Amino acid sequence: MAARVVGGRKMLAFSARLVELVGAGRGPDTQALQYLLPGHWQMFSTPDNERLLNWLSEMVPDGLRDDGSPQLAYTACALAHGTQWLGDPQYQRLAQIVRAQTDASSLAEDLEVIYTKALA
Repeated sequence: MAARVVGGRKMLAFSARLVELVGAGRGPDTQALQYLLPGHWQMFSTPDNERLLNWLSEMVPDGLRDDGSPQLAYTACALAHGTQWLGDPQYQRLAQIVRAQTDASSLAEDLEVIYTKALA
């Protein structure tokens, strides 16, 4: 499912787009998420996507609720890896990186490292 949702060149392309947008300081706006996960908007209707994004915005942990890059990373990873990714032991290092970073460029660098290693 994740491969179909992220579209294009799968996780590698998703991670490159995520690093790009996080590094630019983007937040979890609809345009950013459509760019990150083009397959998601092809699979689901606009109202369904809006409901999902509203639901996800309510689930964002307090430390990531800033409408900036950490919240974009949380939301994008929830759509790509599943809504419970933050507590999933498989994504423990990714969760630590997203929770620990406040600076967009540092978060982007750390995301690039983790996805590069994971996808090598």
